[in-house]
Amino acid sequence: MINVAADKCFYKYMAVVNVVIQLRAEIKQLWNDVIVRAVLKRRRVKMDSSAEYFLNGLDRIVTRNYMPTDDDILHARLPTLGIQEYCIKFSDPAVRAALNLNEWWIYDIGGTRKHRAKWAQYFDDVHVILFLAPVHCFDEPAGGEATRPVSRLGTKDRPTAPVRADSGRRSISRMKDMFELWQSICSNALLRRATMILFLNKTDLLERKIAAGKDPRVHIPGHYNSRDADSYLSWLEKQFRAALRIVDQTESRRTCFVYRTSAVDITRTKVTLTSIQTMVLEKSMRNVQLI
Repeated sequence: MINVAADKCFYKYMAVVNVVIQLRAEIKQLWNDVIVRAVLKRRRVKMDSSAEYFLNGLDRIVTRNYMPTDDDILHARLPTLGIQEYCIKFSDPAVRAALNLNEWWIYDIGGTRKHRAKWAQYFDDVHVILFLAPVHCFDEPAGGEATRPVSRLGTKDRPTAPVRADSGRRSISRMKDMFELWQSICSNALLRRATMILFLNKTDLLERKIAAGKDPRVHIPGHYNSRDADSYLSWLEKQFRAALRIVDQTESRRTCFVYRTSAVDITRTKVTLTSIQTMVLEKSMRNVQLI
């Protein structure tokens, strides 16, 4: 029965592949057509961030013996749906004994508003928060609604206060919504002892947007004078750090590590994750007073 089901899936898959192969030339022609590109730009059609990568590789990808490369897998940007759990077991007895731990649990949780109500049950006994902030979304709406330029994301010393859901405002930008989410996580009493790790993520898409002529200052006016990515990222980092400092005024200051990341940059991502792994291990060893 299992083999029959697998065969059916395979034949359905190959039927789709054959159709795409037959239309490969037409798809390529449409994608490379100057008029089509102009219409997409004029109508502000929002395509998936990885669409250009795959459409530019049609000759390599649209074949019957296609095997995805590491870059293909990294460019297949899939949203996190629900809550995914991952368990990392320590195989080395010396590590288990030193840390007084047999395993780590990692929870990958969706960041959309409809998923946030499910987070609370996972906040007990959390040691590290990895917060991924997509820095390219300064011109995108939160929740798919129409956006407008915001008057202020925050100031140098005092980030803007969260906006209540019932405040009657028509919409906020995705960047502002993300910043308010950071504030709410920082102020959560269950997470007061958690180390905060902030990823200013998707810097590749940010640079691409700026190169295409989009200016973050139009949508998020702030204390940065240049439209280049580095100035914008430096300013964003200050805003996130300032929000954490305000929450921690009467508490012991938490450690906050900030990294600029791009998932498609394998080398830089590997270095970043190795650094985080070392930091988490050191914290675990401090907790058991080994260092």
